[in-house]
Amino acid sequence: MTLVDMHIFGKEARVQSPIVSRIVGLNTSQQNLRSLIVRTRPYSEKDIEDILRIRATEESVNLEADAIAILTKLAGQTSLRYAMQLISTGNVLRERRRGDQVELNRYFI
Repeated sequence: MTLVDMHIFGKEARVQSPIVSRIVGLNTSQQNLRSLIVRTRPYSEKDIEDILRIRATEESVNLEADAIAILTKLAGQTSLRYAMQLISTGNVLRERRRGDQVELNRYFI
């Protein structure tokens, strides 16, 4: 085990763990551990739905009723970035066709 001095949120801590050096990818003599290691988790379906709803609201896009559900499913199969790009692309197509709302079934599916 390696003892490592860490500064987190202005406080010193002495950590004894081999995990720290594996996470950062450097041996402890090369590390400058003034960075914060944050464990992340994948987005849940509810998180994805909320993100897509916020994105559509921020871009002032009026989506059809089941569009968020379709985009949420699509984001789970592909990526969240792809689903958000479909919101923007769908809005451009809606403007060109002078429609009232983005219809995913008509444009993409």
